[in-house]
Amino acid sequence: MKVKRTLEEIEWEISKDNSHVTALLEGLEILEKEKIAFLRGTRFPCPDCGRRSTLSKWVFIKAHYRDAPLGGIEGDWREKRLAECGIRCPTKCEGVFHIPKLAPYKRGKLLKVMEKAGPTRAVELFKCVEEMEEEDLLSLCK
Repeated sequence: MKVKRTLEEIEWEISKDNSHVTALLEGLEILEKEKIAFLRGTRFPCPDCGRRSTLSKWVFIKAHYRDAPLGGIEGDWREKRLAECGIRCPTKCEGVFHIPKLAPYKRGKLLKVMEKAGPTRAVELFKCVEEMEEEDLLSLCK
């Protein structure tokens, strides 16, 4: 004769059987956080004043743009790709730079570090994130 198990018993067995998976996922999350902490320490030179500061002190500027309107209605706001946004120097010069216009070496170094962090975690490398319209970002850039 088969005995019916309660839902709670089944859930407990599933959680018990998957505890090693949960532990692995928690370990991976810890490694990701350590990787981000390490990458935040990457020193990056300001194209304007030349001072080198860790990325954790730089401000990331996420750019937005409006899609072309369709049929007389305003278009939707969209985010630019991370490689098309900007950064602000943490020193007194407070220079704002459009990533695509950085010198190839500096742009390559920055994008490589951001790529290592991954597309969803790249903004965690910076002190904070400011958001602005693409036109405003371009008008501020040196």
